[in-house]
Amino acid sequence: MSQIVLGKVSKVFDGNVEAVCEISLEVSAGQTLVLAGPSGAGKSTLLRLIAGLETPTAGTISMDGQVVNNIEPRDRNIAMVFQHFALYPHMTVFENMGFALKMAGESKAIIRQKVIDAANMLEIEPLLKRKPAQLSGGERQRAALGKAIVRQPRVFLFDEPLSNLDPMLRAAARTQIKDILTKLNATAVYVTHDRHEAKALGDEVAILREGRLQQIGAYDEIMQKPVNEFVERFMRED
Repeated sequence: MSQIVLGKVSKVFDGNVEAVCEISLEVSAGQTLVLAGPSGAGKSTLLRLIAGLETPTAGTISMDGQVVNNIEPRDRNIAMVFQHFALYPHMTVFENMGFALKMAGESKAIIRQKVIDAANMLEIEPLLKRKPAQLSGGERQRAALGKAIVRQPRVFLFDEPLSNLDPMLRAAARTQIKDILTKLNATAVYVTHDRHEAKALGDEVAILREGRLQQIGAYDEIMQKPVNEFVERFMRED
């Protein structure tokens, strides 16, 4: 578990494109924060800043009291789960899940135990010998989640991981993700444009618009007391 604190974080891309503007927020240890808003709100950019895949133009990103602005992604001990699952097609599910541990020099015995434990948690042990092409969308999503879990990161980052699933699978998958994060007592930041996912997964929800933080709080609080017309409209869209 880790605490994440953003202090007036901004990101300006070439051409003076302001993707994120002075966002300050805190994710407590063991909490799931959902970044929600329409396309172009700055959600994925903010997630990439936390991951270290982008560098802030201004402001600070801290984990457990340590400013990590200049720390490489591989040294932040985070794990990302992407929209497109990021599974190696030539590897089995077992090999995909254990790959990061293998690169870190873990023994075969430790890799096997961690992969089996994660597979049992996700109920995918029968799939470990298959390759991604042999899996359904929901199975690939669970394999990608397992790939993140085995690393035992201090922070999980999710970038719309369920958007390629059909509605029925999406509902089941978000329930499973919530259960897994609760079991692990994990700190997580989850990006979505879907308010139903925000309600299901977020201990707190941060609503973004055009790179600016509009409102942050529990889902029901925001629903009952939106701070402006944009938030009210977003929270009632289907």
